[in-house]
Amino acid sequence: MSGKGDKYRTGDNHKFNDNWDRIFGKTEDNVDTSDVEPFHIKNARELKMQDLEFEEKRKEEQRKRLEDMLNDES
Repeated sequence: MSGKGDKYRTGDNHKFNDNWDRIFGKTEDNVDTSDVEPFHIKNARELKMQDLEFEEKRKEEQRKRLEDMLNDES
């Protein structure tokens, strides 16, 4: 039982091997990724900063409301 793609496609393997770089591009072995910050880490840091700012703002509003309530009672 053979399906689509089971048969070997004939071609010039020598020509394919010679043109490997032209087809797929050259591979760079000296890529330094030590200074690159992954997107998910950068995004998580930004979200955490937004969350901290939001919490700080919420606590400040709560503090003001409490002060207003205490001032209204006296």
